[in-house]
Amino acid sequence: MSERDYKEYKESFDSIKEHKEPTEYLKELINLICKVLLERDRFVKNSDNDEARVEFFKLLLEKIKETYQEYQNRNPEAHDITQDIEFIGAGHTSLAFRIGDVVLKVGKEKDNWTSRLMEKYQNLPGVVPVFYNHSHMVAEHEYYSIQITPLVDTSHIEEEEVYGAYKKLRTAGYIWNDPLPENMGKIMTDFDFNGRHYQKGDIVVIDLEDMAYVGETISDDVLDEISMMSLFQLKLILFFF
Repeated sequence: MSERDYKEYKESFDSIKEHKEPTEYLKELINLICKVLLERDRFVKNSDNDEARVEFFKLLLEKIKETYQEYQNRNPEAHDITQDIEFIGAGHTSLAFRIGDVVLKVGKEKDNWTSRLMEKYQNLPGVVPVFYNHSHMVAEHEYYSIQITPLVDTSHIEEEEVYGAYKKLRTAGYIWNDPLPENMGKIMTDFDFNGRHYQKGDIVVIDLEDMAYVGETISDDVLDEISMMSLFQLKLILFFF
């Protein structure tokens, strides 16, 4: 997403917060999400399945309400939903929002690809935990999806931390084909999820689209040699092999 697009969407989502009651704000938020997603999806067509899209956005509204209520339960001082929900980014056909201390991503995907990736890798050590993952079929091969993950700090990720994450995954038999600092984040609060404890500062991979399980592992010696490469060199090797 270009800086210009980000600024435009940010202004649009911020503008609906002014002097709004929570119910009115949430209604306008859902309407704007729907409008922006349709604008970003150049291939969307009016179809007999508009009813399925309406059903999805009703579900999205309820999930946002539920997620904010859970945030209030963890943080009793939270009381202004217009300030605790914030637009933070967009992909080709997706939008991301901060809701308190979590991130909600909503978008369109082909053959529920993103949702299946989330489900496949969500329990893998070193990968961002997924609190909620749902896909909703709106047409043949077309799905709308919702994913909720913890809010992470994506600033100040060092190359050594990228190599550490790559090594951990590769040792477990996984290849991460896009090892870059912008695809990682640091957990911001301590919590337990699915039998695993996460601590503030833990490094996790947040972009799973370029992850693959190969089963085979490689020796520590080879991994140590990889850690001596630049990220550019590592990306080149992964591209050709």
